[in-house]
Amino acid sequence: MKFLIVVVTQESRVARFISVRQTGAIPADKRNLFFKRGITFSMKAFLARNPDCEGLYQFLANAIKGVDGLILVCDHKLRVASMPLSDAFFLATFNSMDQSSIQNFFGQIIARTLKNFWVYMDRFSDAKFQKLLLLPLQNFVADELAQIRRLFSENAASNNFANALDQNLGRLYSRRTPKGNSRFRTIYVRDDKSHYYSYGYEIHAQLESAVPPHEPTCELNGFFRFGLKYDHRRHYNVSERSDRSTISGVFINCHGEPVAADSRSHLNMFPNGFF
Repeated sequence: MKFLIVVVTQESRVARFISVRQTGAIPADKRNLFFKRGITFSMKAFLARNPDCEGLYQFLANAIKGVDGLILVCDHKLRVASMPLSDAFFLATFNSMDQSSIQNFFGQIIARTLKNFWVYMDRFSDAKFQKLLLLPLQNFVADELAQIRRLFSENAASNNFANALDQNLGRLYSRRTPKGNSRFRTIYVRDDKSHYYSYGYEIHAQLESAVPPHEPTCELNGFFRFGLKYDHRRHYNVSERSDRSTISGVFINCHGEPVAADSRSHLNMFPNGFF
């Protein structure tokens, strides 16, 4: 597997350092740890012209071909966390540098980031947790999922990352339930609106991402969740409590628009919100 680390900065000296050192900026013990799991790294710098990081999406779209993991290490002053594509990558932030050694400065940040990313990889590789981590963020209503999303978007390199992730995954896991009086043995995850989500194995619906009507970020979020690539062909079946009930209402699609769903037995909803 190939993982990409992108350092996003407005400081030209930081961009030059990353461009020259590339994976040499990653502590050797972390490189070796991941290598034993069959993972290699590449590293790039994105020099932002403004706090909105104009051009970052196109940069990532060109850089992620053949990539299985995506980590962004960003200056905290940049508005990356508020971008529509932020759910696609593992985001770590850093404060502006003082006059300390760039090598030591980034060595510490990247070591802490990869320590937490290793924890996330471990949880994501477990099917029972992966189906929780891939729940459609715009539509599955639960405080613990919102907390997980906030954990990744605010700073996934935080010291309490592992504890916070496990605590909220445990709360989500407790939402697993069968449907009462159902002839099926399917286990669902129920949200606060009493919608039942089942991560299906069937592959029949197709993820759409053509622009327009979609935004360019729809595709990236349709392939990556918090920095790890997933099977974009699979979707959730979303239904009401009773097998005889139909589901309808307004749901948020993959580019943030409210869309009315006509009455039907269930919705085919992809992790990025497309249905």
